Amino acid sequence: MSSPSAEDAYESLVEIFRSRESNECLEIEILLPSQGPLLRDGSFIGITKKALTKAFVTARKRFMQYLEHAKEGYSASAAEKSECAASTEIILLFDCEHTTACNWRKQRVATAINNYITEETGNQALQDLFESELNLVKTFVCSPLHRHTKSPTLWQHRLWLMTERMKLRGRLQEDIFLSPEAMHKFIVAEWKIVCRAGELHPRNYYAFSYMRQLHSYASKVSERAYNAAVSQDPALLHALTVALVEPMLKWCLSNPKDISGWMFLVYLLSHEDPIGKQDVTRLRKVALERTLHFAVKVTAWDGESLWTFVDLMMTRFGPSILPDSLDKNGTNPMDRIHEPNKNPTGKDVNSTNRTARWKTTRQYTIACYKRSNENT
Repeated sequence: MSSPSAEDAYESLVEIFRSRESNECLEIEILLPSQGPLLRDGSFIGITKKALTKAFVTARKRFMQYLEHAKEGYSASAAEKSECAASTEIILLFDCEHTTACNWRKQRVATAINNYITEETGNQALQDLFESELNLVKTFVCSPLHRHTKSPTLWQHRLWLMTERMKLRGRLQEDIFLSPEAMHKFIVAEWKIVCRAGELHPRNYYAFSYMRQLHSYASKVSERAYNAAVSQDPALLHALTVALVEPMLKWCLSNPKDISGWMFLVYLLSHEDPIGKQDVTRLRKVALERTLHFAVKVTAWDGESLWTFVDLMMTRFGPSILPDSLDKNGTNPMDRIHEPNKNPTGKDVNSTNRTARWKTTRQYTIACYKRSNENT
């Protein structure tokens, strides 16, 4: 198959992005040279690196021309703005850290928000723009594009979009912000996007950092927090936390090597229960018990990420969250785990060769299980 010209590659991608509905997500992947240059099957797009590079060169040239004209005070037509938007999409597809293109898209949304507030544009137009922009970012971070799934620029852009959307405090009358139940669905949907990115790019710190910030921010924009003029709605924060613990634990047990996932689970379980509730306290114990069952009885798992989670949980919350079977003899496992110069067998350990703490935790926990089995 002959290689397309730079203009042809550019126009083909522009047509794909322009024809995308606001609620549509694409899945884009880089093809081998023998498969390309450009294939489309519904929402699945494949393009060779060579064809994408050609399209990028043209897109960047037109984008820079647009910026130069804007500096000179030239007023762009709607068609020119539309082409510029498509150019930035191609630029970000090629280079997800292109901050100039990302900032232009951010400014485009900010202008639309300002126009809506001053009643120059309608409700539906702004909703469609938010939906289109969020689905574009979802297209990038949920496609098998190695750099995009872990792009700090894209995840920060998505967080900005979400916070700006929530700052409107229901003025758009979007269902996702009008009730606690709807907020639960919204948070879980975002969590699924993050987990998809985490599966495509393991140890995805930027994705789970986004989720942590969004989870915290969501409770600040509830109707109850707004009416009471408080910084956060504890009841909603608690509900959103409880809603995520169970699916997050399942994901971590399916991806036990992923330290970013385990650390997000620690973040969730570190929230305190409101007065009169014990949900998170109970979930801490359940999470640790299921993790230990998986690690000791099911798989004999010896990876660092999972045992770092166990060690952090035991350090932060003490032995009360341990399974009952591990504390029958009345000894405090924390004394043994954090004794500076002894390993679980009681032997002295040279300071230069001291076992990493998570390894000590693993050894001691396995020994506890063995003693429990011997006593039954």
